[in-house]
Amino acid sequence: MARRILSYCLLMLTVAWLILSYVPASVISLPQISAYGNSTWFGSAALLVLVSMALLQVGLLGATARFVRAYRAENQRSGAGPGQTFDLKLISELFWTFVPLLIVLLLGLLSFSIWGAA
Repeated sequence: MARRILSYCLLMLTVAWLILSYVPASVISLPQISAYGNSTWFGSAALLVLVSMALLQVGLLGATARFVRAYRAENQRSGAGPGQTFDLKLISELFWTFVPLLIVLLLGLLSFSIWGAA
């Protein structure tokens, strides 16, 4: 029940943020944080997010590999026939888990010039 309430609250906050972000500044002014100037917090924060997202994706790669191997071993032990199991291919699963990691790293490298400008 608490999880459902939290989900609804987060949904309402997101909708409110989207609505308020399109209201003209003359009506209501939302707080803004400037990333430009002499502070280096933006570049540090961007690097921290990039590293944490890359580590998360690497962890998902390992979890995917362990899951597919355990799934195959369980199906071999149980002797399940075709049509009773999913045909999970390790290379295919790892590839589609690796794609988001590649995207995160590519976006991080392409936006590196913005980090330095902040």
